[in-house]
Amino acid sequence: MSTGLQPRCGSSAGAPHSRAMPMSPTRLRDRLDALGWGINQLARRIGGLAETSAQQMARDKRVIPDNLAAWVEIRAAVWGTMPPELQALAQQMGCDRGKFVRYPAGMRPLSDEEAAQMQAVAVVNAALPAPVGWADLGARPTDEQANAGPGAHV
Repeated sequence: MSTGLQPRCGSSAGAPHSRAMPMSPTRLRDRLDALGWGINQLARRIGGLAETSAQQMARDKRVIPDNLAAWVEIRAAVWGTMPPELQALAQQMGCDRGKFVRYPAGMRPLSDEEAAQMQAVAVVNAALPAPVGWADLGARPTDEQANAGPGAHV
């Protein structure tokens, strides 16, 4: 079973190193700010990531796995395009959990542009409820696995 934590560096034998720079703790905090999340909320949203591990990533005491970095970047890129009022409506509607309704009851009417933004958020959240490779058939890594670190086999 995959731990969801992927090694940062390394290359195939004889192949040149072609990986992008790893996400920095500053970038992680910036992207979490764009989402309106704290580091502990990141751990809770993913499941299987201990809050202490997430805090270590934010303090540069643990490497931020590529799959986690990509997942946060994608979510922040889509979410960050919306103004705060629309973010609040999207959260109320459940877009941050993959739900979307074009004409929500009890909310003000949405413009076509607002609806498109909210639908994009819902689609991303439905398609990527957790970082790629984080879960194996819906099973989350244990705390021991999540705390083991990049590349560790538990």
